[in-house]
Parts: sequence; C-alpha cells; structure tokens
Amino acid sequence: MKVKSDNTIYVKYWYNHGEPFDTNKIQIELGNPEFQWGKPDLGFWGSPINASYGWKEWCIAEGFGDYDWNNPIYFRLKSNSTILKIDREDLNDDVLGKYVILDEKMYYAIHRERYFLDYNKIVEDGIDAVELMDDRIGHLFFHDNAYEQIFYGWDCESIVVLNKDVLEFI
Repeated sequence: MKVKSDNTIYVKYWYNHGEPFDTNKIQIELGNPEFQWGKPDLGFWGSPINASYGWKEWCIAEGFGDYDWNNPIYFRLKSNSTILKIDREDLNDDVLGKYVILDEKMYYAIHRERYFLDYNKIVEDGIDAVELMDDRIGHLFFHDNAYEQIFYGWDCESIVVLNKDVLEFI
C-alpha cells in the first residue's frame, strides 16, 4: 500500500573502517531495471527499530558482514515522503501489478518467467521508499516459479530509500 511516512524510526548498520558516517556520501542509483536482481543498484537500506527480524538479526543468524553493531545510524523519513509498504496482504495484482515487470531477456535465456520490481517506475510515481514489512515474503517468492526474484535478497524486514532528500537523521 502507498502511504505517507508515519515517523517510524529505522536503523542502519554499516562497515565502519575507521571513517565516520558521512551523509554527503550517500549514493542512490536505481540502475537499469533489466539488470537488477531483486534490488536497486544502490539504495539507502535500513530496518525498523522494532522489527522482529531485521538486518542485524539476519546478519548474526547467517554470519554475514563485518558491521559496527555499536554505532547504529538512526533515521526516519520526512513527513511528506511516500512509502510503498508491502506485506503479505498486499501480494496481489492491485498492489504489485503496476510495478512488477517481466524480464523478457531472461525468459528467452532460461525459458521460464522472471519478474522483478521496476524501481524506476516506482520513483516516477512519486514513491520515495519501498518497505518490506514481513521478512517471510522473500522466502515465499523464492519458492514460487514465476515470482521467485521479485524480492530476492530481501531476507528481513527492511526499507530501501530511493530518494535521499527524504532522509532525516536522528
């Protein structure tokens, strides 16, 4: 569902290799949708601080990453921002049909359908971020032949900000 920001606080962890976090170095690049593999090329990622299974929990469970868990970055989205929030109830053509496209090149290469989110279209429609509210959605789609790649790599409750101008650091 497409909603306005509700002042949810998110947390981001990052590789701290001796450098302080610098908001001026944030890069967001959507990339060519034909070459995306479930995610935009560069986005600003985080998880709600109250997530039952957020990025920190996933990394620890999977033994992934070298993050600085002691220096989280807290942020929220400005009140005028728009978020595409997706949970299990939103998995229907009315919500996703507008933004899910078929990767025809992959279809001809592997002879089966592969769908993905068109982040460029999402941004064109004035959406500033996409939030996956249920960590099980990625696993649900991973086992569905036609839709396995839509949320590939979305392994936890998370948000990807596609417009850095709506970020507000706390």
